[in-house]
Amino acid sequence: MVLIPFFVFAEGTSTKGTATILPTGIILAPTGWTKKKRIGGDLGFAYYIGDIWRKNKEETTYLNPIKTFYFIGDIKTKLLSSPGVSFGGEGFVVLKGGQPTGGSYGGGGEWDKTETFGLLYGVASQRIGGSGIHLGYIYGPIYKIINPMLGNADLNIGTKTETSYLLGFTTNLFKRGVGVEVICPEKASYILVNTSVDRFLGFNISFLKGKDLFSILGYFGVRLNVF
Repeated sequence: MVLIPFFVFAEGTSTKGTATILPTGIILAPTGWTKKKRIGGDLGFAYYIGDIWRKNKEETTYLNPIKTFYFIGDIKTKLLSSPGVSFGGEGFVVLKGGQPTGGSYGGGGEWDKTETFGLLYGVASQRIGGSGIHLGYIYGPIYKIINPMLGNADLNIGTKTETSYLLGFTTNLFKRGVGVEVICPEKASYILVNTSVDRFLGFNISFLKGKDLFSILGYFGVRLNVF
Protein backbone atom coordinates (compact mmCIF):
# COMPACT_ATOMS: atom_id res chain seq x y z
CA MET A 1 0.00 0.00 0.00
CA VAL A 2 1.29 3.43 -0.89
CA LEU A 3 0.97 6.18 1.73
CA ILE A 4 1.24 9.81 0.68
CA PRO A 5 1.12 12.66 3.25
CA PHE A 6 -1.80 15.03 3.57
CA PHE A 7 -2.75 17.98 5.79
CA VAL A 8 -5.97 18.11 7.79
CA PHE A 9 -7.32 21.12 9.65
CA ALA A 10 -9.75 20.13 12.35
CA GLU A 11 -11.43 20.88 15.64
CA GLY A 12 -12.38 18.35 18.27
CA THR A 13 -11.58 14.73 19.08
CA SER A 14 -13.23 11.39 18.57
CA THR A 15 -15.54 10.44 21.45
CA LYS A 16 -16.70 7.01 20.36
CA GLY A 17 -19.23 5.49 22.71
CA THR A 18 -20.90 8.76 23.67
CA ALA A 19 -23.95 10.51 22.30
CA THR A 20 -21.69 12.94 20.44
CA ILE A 21 -19.41 11.04 18.06
CA LEU A 22 -16.79 12.91 16.08
CA PRO A 23 -15.66 10.33 13.51
CA THR A 24 -12.08 10.16 12.31
CA GLY A 25 -13.29 9.21 8.81
CA ILE A 26 -16.39 8.67 6.71
CA ILE A 27 -15.79 5.97 4.06
CA LEU A 28 -13.17 6.81 1.42
CA ALA A 29 -12.06 10.07 3.02
CA PRO A 30 -10.95 10.92 6.57
CA THR A 31 -12.06 13.83 8.68
CA GLY A 32 -9.67 16.02 10.60
CA TRP A 33 -10.51 14.50 13.97
CA THR A 34 -8.46 12.02 15.96
CA LYS A 35 -8.84 10.54 19.41
CA LYS A 36 -7.15 12.32 22.28
CA LYS A 37 -3.74 11.03 21.19
CA ARG A 38 -1.49 12.99 18.86
CA ILE A 39 -1.22 10.11 16.38
CA GLY A 40 -4.31 8.48 14.86
CA GLY A 41 -4.87 5.68 12.41
CA ASP A 42 -7.85 4.25 10.52
CA LEU A 43 -8.46 1.17 8.43
CA GLY A 44 -11.36 1.02 6.00
CA PHE A 45 -12.90 -1.17 3.38
CA ALA A 46 -15.68 -0.77 0.82
CA TYR A 47 -17.07 -3.32 -1.61
CA TYR A 48 -19.11 -1.80 -4.43
CA ILE A 49 -21.51 -4.50 -5.56
CA GLY A 50 -22.90 -2.69 -8.59
CA ASP A 51 -25.52 -0.35 -9.96
CA ILE A 52 -28.98 -0.67 -8.50
CA TRP A 53 -30.25 1.70 -11.17
CA ARG A 54 -28.38 3.46 -13.97
CA LYS A 55 -29.33 5.87 -16.73
CA ASN A 56 -26.73 6.43 -19.44
CA LYS A 57 -28.03 8.88 -22.02
CA GLU A 58 -31.35 7.32 -23.08
CA GLU A 59 -30.60 3.82 -21.82
CA THR A 60 -31.82 2.68 -18.40
CA THR A 61 -30.43 -0.50 -16.81
CA TYR A 62 -30.72 -2.27 -13.48
CA LEU A 63 -28.50 -4.43 -11.27
CA ASN A 64 -25.26 -4.04 -13.22
CA PRO A 65 -22.36 -5.71 -11.35
CA ILE A 66 -19.24 -3.71 -10.48
CA LYS A 67 -17.57 -5.98 -7.90
CA THR A 68 -14.74 -3.71 -6.75
CA PHE A 69 -12.99 -3.74 -3.37
CA TYR A 70 -11.37 -0.64 -1.87
CA PHE A 71 -8.98 -1.12 1.07
CA ILE A 72 -7.96 2.10 2.84
CA GLY A 73 -5.19 2.87 5.33
CA ASP A 74 -4.90 6.23 7.06
CA ILE A 75 -2.26 7.52 9.52
CA LYS A 76 -2.18 11.09 10.78
CA THR A 77 -0.51 13.21 13.45
CA LYS A 78 -2.44 15.99 15.17
CA LEU A 79 -0.12 18.99 15.41
CA LEU A 80 -2.49 21.59 16.92
CA SER A 81 -5.89 21.61 18.60
CA SER A 82 -8.99 23.89 18.58
CA PRO A 83 -8.78 24.31 15.66
CA GLY A 84 -6.36 21.47 15.12
CA VAL A 85 -3.88 20.73 12.37
CA SER A 86 -3.15 17.09 11.51
CA PHE A 87 -0.60 15.66 9.11
CA GLY A 88 -0.74 12.14 7.74
CA GLY A 89 -1.26 9.90 4.74
CA GLU A 90 -3.91 7.74 3.15
CA GLY A 91 -3.30 4.85 0.78
CA PHE A 92 -5.59 2.67 -1.32
CA VAL A 93 -5.53 -0.86 -2.68
CA VAL A 94 -8.28 -1.38 -5.27
CA LEU A 95 -9.24 -4.85 -6.53
CA LYS A 96 -11.42 -4.89 -9.63
CA GLY A 97 -13.45 -8.03 -10.29
CA GLY A 98 -13.75 -9.40 -13.81
CA GLN A 99 -16.88 -10.83 -15.40
CA PRO A 100 -17.38 -14.57 -15.72
CA THR A 101 -16.57 -16.08 -19.08
CA GLY A 102 -19.42 -16.28 -21.52
CA GLY A 103 -20.70 -12.77 -20.83
CA SER A 104 -22.87 -13.75 -17.87
CA TYR A 105 -23.51 -11.10 -15.25
CA GLY A 106 -24.17 -13.54 -12.44
CA GLY A 107 -21.77 -14.53 -9.66
CA GLY A 108 -18.23 -15.71 -10.14
CA GLY A 109 -15.52 -14.03 -12.14
CA GLU A 110 -11.85 -13.42 -11.29
CA TRP A 111 -9.90 -10.43 -10.05
CA ASP A 112 -8.49 -8.94 -13.23
CA LYS A 113 -6.95 -5.68 -12.01
CA THR A 114 -5.23 -4.34 -8.88
CA GLU A 115 -4.30 -0.71 -8.21
CA THR A 116 -2.25 0.76 -5.34
CA PHE A 117 -1.95 4.52 -4.91
CA GLY A 118 -2.08 7.38 -2.45
CA LEU A 119 -3.73 10.78 -2.18
CA LEU A 120 -2.52 14.14 -0.91
CA TYR A 121 -5.16 16.49 0.41
CA GLY A 122 -6.20 19.09 2.97
CA VAL A 123 -9.49 19.03 4.89
CA ALA A 124 -11.06 21.63 7.15
CA SER A 125 -13.42 20.16 9.76
CA GLN A 126 -15.76 22.25 11.89
CA ARG A 127 -17.84 20.96 14.76
CA ILE A 128 -21.39 22.29 15.01
CA GLY A 129 -23.08 20.78 18.05
CA GLY A 130 -22.99 17.01 17.59
CA SER A 131 -22.35 17.31 13.84
CA GLY A 132 -19.36 18.06 11.67
CA ILE A 133 -18.79 19.76 8.32
CA HIS A 134 -15.69 18.93 6.29
CA LEU A 135 -14.28 20.79 3.30
CA GLY A 136 -11.23 19.61 1.43
CA TYR A 137 -9.01 19.66 -1.60
CA ILE A 138 -7.57 16.39 -2.91
CA TYR A 139 -4.45 15.86 -5.00
CA GLY A 140 -3.83 12.42 -6.46
CA PRO A 141 -5.16 9.90 -9.01
CA ILE A 142 -8.84 10.24 -8.13
CA TYR A 143 -9.73 8.58 -11.44
CA LYS A 144 -8.49 5.29 -9.94
CA ILE A 145 -11.34 5.51 -7.43
CA ILE A 146 -14.12 6.53 -9.80
CA ASN A 147 -13.29 4.67 -13.03
CA PRO A 148 -13.90 1.17 -11.61
CA MET A 149 -17.42 2.28 -10.66
CA LEU A 150 -18.24 3.35 -14.21
CA GLY A 151 -18.04 -0.17 -15.63
CA ASN A 152 -17.36 1.13 -19.13
CA ALA A 153 -13.95 2.26 -20.41
CA ASP A 154 -15.65 4.74 -22.77
CA LEU A 155 -16.90 6.66 -19.71
CA ASN A 156 -13.58 6.71 -17.84
CA ILE A 157 -12.05 9.87 -16.45
CA GLY A 158 -8.71 10.76 -18.02
CA THR A 159 -5.46 10.13 -16.19
CA LYS A 160 -4.75 13.87 -15.97
CA THR A 161 -7.60 14.28 -13.46
CA GLU A 162 -5.66 14.54 -10.21
CA THR A 163 -7.31 17.41 -8.33
CA SER A 164 -10.71 17.22 -6.66
CA TYR A 165 -12.89 18.90 -4.07
CA LEU A 166 -14.28 17.16 -1.00
CA LEU A 167 -17.37 18.01 1.03
CA GLY A 168 -18.44 15.94 4.00
CA PHE A 169 -21.12 15.97 6.68
CA THR A 170 -21.30 13.77 9.79
CA THR A 171 -23.91 13.62 12.52
CA ASN A 172 -25.79 11.25 14.85
CA LEU A 173 -29.33 10.11 14.16
CA PHE A 174 -31.22 7.66 16.39
CA LYS A 175 -27.93 6.76 18.12
CA ARG A 176 -26.33 5.89 14.80
CA GLY A 177 -23.47 7.69 13.13
CA VAL A 178 -24.51 9.09 9.75
CA GLY A 179 -22.11 10.46 7.16
CA VAL A 180 -22.14 11.84 3.63
CA GLU A 181 -19.05 12.54 1.54
CA VAL A 182 -19.05 14.25 -1.85
CA ILE A 183 -16.01 13.92 -4.13
CA CYS A 184 -15.93 16.17 -7.18
CA PRO A 185 -13.00 15.89 -9.63
CA GLU A 186 -11.99 19.35 -10.83
CA LYS A 187 -11.41 18.52 -14.51
CA ALA A 188 -14.19 15.96 -15.01
CA SER A 189 -17.96 16.07 -15.07
CA TYR A 190 -18.45 13.41 -12.40
CA ILE A 191 -19.60 13.79 -8.79
CA LEU A 192 -19.46 10.84 -6.37
CA VAL A 193 -21.65 10.88 -3.26
CA ASN A 194 -21.17 8.19 -0.61
CA THR A 195 -23.60 7.77 2.27
CA SER A 196 -22.80 5.87 5.45
CA VAL A 197 -25.00 4.70 8.33
CA ASP A 198 -23.37 2.87 11.25
CA ARG A 199 -24.71 -0.55 12.25
CA PHE A 200 -27.03 -0.77 9.26
CA LEU A 201 -25.80 -4.23 8.22
CA GLY A 202 -22.86 -2.50 6.57
CA PHE A 203 -24.94 -1.75 3.46
CA ASN A 204 -24.99 1.79 2.08
CA ILE A 205 -25.94 3.74 -1.03
CA SER A 206 -23.78 5.83 -3.37
CA PHE A 207 -24.72 8.20 -6.18
CA LEU A 208 -22.57 8.85 -9.24
CA LYS A 209 -23.48 11.75 -11.53
CA GLY A 210 -21.83 12.51 -14.86
CA LYS A 211 -22.60 14.47 -18.02
CA ASP A 212 -24.81 11.76 -19.53
CA LEU A 213 -24.85 9.37 -16.58
CA PHE A 214 -26.68 8.99 -13.30
CA SER A 215 -26.21 5.86 -11.23
CA ILE A 216 -27.38 4.61 -7.83
CA LEU A 217 -24.92 2.08 -6.45
CA GLY A 218 -25.01 -0.31 -3.53
CA TYR A 219 -21.95 -1.07 -1.43
CA PHE A 220 -20.84 -2.61 1.86
CA GLY A 221 -18.37 -0.53 3.78
CA VAL A 222 -16.86 0.17 7.15
CA ARG A 223 -14.17 2.49 8.47
CA LEU A 224 -12.58 1.73 11.85
CA ASN A 225 -10.44 3.89 14.08
CA VAL A 226 -7.50 1.72 15.13
CA PHE A 227 -5.67 4.15 17.41
